[in-house]
Amino acid sequence: MVRRPVYSPALVAFMVHDGDVSVRLSIGLPGLWWVALTLLVAIDELETNIRERLTETFILVDDQFRKNFESFFSGGNAKLVLTNVDDMANTGIEISAQPPGKRVNTLNMLSGGERTLTALALLMALLEANPSPICVLDEVDAALDETNVGRFVEAIKTMAQRT
Repeated sequence: MVRRPVYSPALVAFMVHDGDVSVRLSIGLPGLWWVALTLLVAIDELETNIRERLTETFILVDDQFRKNFESFFSGGNAKLVLTNVDDMANTGIEISAQPPGKRVNTLNMLSGGERTLTALALLMALLEANPSPICVLDEVDAALDETNVGRFVEAIKTMAQRT
């Protein structure tokens, strides 16, 4: 009976990377099954972590997006919707925004200023969820009228105090 050495997955990965073919071949089929199982467990753990973190972040960003939108437009409705809740690692996100008194089917139906405020509401929600030490917003006020520039400046000041 020939005894084969038992290798850890890290050592196997090193040997494969290092190109030691003789050692790689001596692992045998049971060792490869064990390595495959270890990889499947690691993938499952990563997918679980992705689902949990994305769900938590999505809820936080959606809530803040709604608040920012309602603040910028003095009402209205906005929300983020996951396109595939069952597959969080590959889902998309749809943006729904409806300023007060408007019936909107797509974001293209919004005016330039309304699209800008919607985008800023989402950007600020993302920055609230994951603050950045610096953020450059160049020419964001170009499509805004004077009233909306004032709202935007106040929102920036409020966010600066919190972060």
